Amino acid sequence: MTAKKILIVEDCVHLAALISEILKQSKFEVIITNDGKAAQKSVVENEFDAIVLDLMMPLIDGKKFLKWIRKELQNNTPILIHTGTKNFEIEQELLSLGANAVTFKPIRAKKLVSAVQAIL
Repeated sequence: MTAKKILIVEDCVHLAALISEILKQSKFEVIITNDGKAAQKSVVENEFDAIVLDLMMPLIDGKKFLKWIRKELQNNTPILIHTGTKNFEIEQELLSLGANAVTFKPIRAKKLVSAVQAIL
């Protein structure tokens, strides 16, 4: 069985490393990008089983990336957005734009793994 390949899009290097380590321990293969522009390039060049996407990022934020991947690229890769903004309206907006799930910071290992497994 091949490991599921996950793209992590997170501008905080320490948080990206933490998410990566959590997912690697659960036998996922991970690739990290630190902004939405690099993530776009990665998505065009690679196939991923899921994407863990930060909402607030430089260059292209999570919302713009989500609109791009769903509308322009017509790509249905499952996307889990994680954000520090715990707000029902924002969560609903992200889901309506095509996110498969939304989780909130701080990152909790079991919750993160469960959320990724649920969208796969």
